[in-house]
Amino acid sequence: MKFYSILFLLFLSCNDSKSQIINPLGTTVETRFKLPSGYQRIPVLNDSFGAFLRDFPLKNDKSKVYFYNEEEKTNAQQVAVLDIDRGTRDLQQCADAVMRLRSEYLYARKQFSAISFKTFSGVSMTYDKYKNGYRITNQGFIKSKSPDTSREGFRKYQDMVFTYANTYTLEKEMKAIKNLSDLQLGDVFIVSNPKSYGHAMIVMDVAENPQSKDKIFLLAQSYMPAQDIHIVKNPKGGAWYSLKDLNTELYTPEWTFPLNALHRF
Repeated sequence: MKFYSILFLLFLSCNDSKSQIINPLGTTVETRFKLPSGYQRIPVLNDSFGAFLRDFPLKNDKSKVYFYNEEEKTNAQQVAVLDIDRGTRDLQQCADAVMRLRSEYLYARKQFSAISFKTFSGVSMTYDKYKNGYRITNQGFIKSKSPDTSREGFRKYQDMVFTYANTYTLEKEMKAIKNLSDLQLGDVFIVSNPKSYGHAMIVMDVAENPQSKDKIFLLAQSYMPAQDIHIVKNPKGGAWYSLKDLNTELYTPEWTFPLNALHRF
């Protein structure tokens, strides 16, 4: 009887520990994911990309991951689902989710001229040109439509980007970060191959233990086919990944990254 009592207490302790990390009533990344003991969130500027991601709204804690066609992703390993549309076409996949979040941040800051991504052939798809009627053709980015500065038009621009850009084009546009200890909010683990598909996951939050200097972080992704952007579980348990646990690779539920895969806008 004493043995079972100890097991019961351990069960309660584990559940209590988990409840202290995940706040089901939290509506943003920061308020949903509490920190392990001894860690502090790394400060970011209020108008930074990192602050935008940390404050990103989440669906309720029971939300599931769905594909673009409304089918449920039954093997999803999510701990949270971002409150943003997935689209109705098979477009917003892994690198697209990263470009979606980056472009949404710049759009919210009204930094329209900074919203630009390149095609596989190197053509810059700038939002400034798109809203003035430019579209991709066989001859490049050519004016063929009437100007459209609406929010709906911006969403159509994003779908165009998702059609003509991918992990290969995005990785080429980003700066490689050689030292993992420099990891920041908004950084991206990305690998690509021009002859096959790759993967990309974005860092949604970062905290540090001032004593050990260890950093922990949250990772979000979309995948194939296009699906809800979601924060994934750590296969070793919980939601937070730790730099001190990384030896030769970063293991996530659906992809394994080499440690030189970290990049930054």
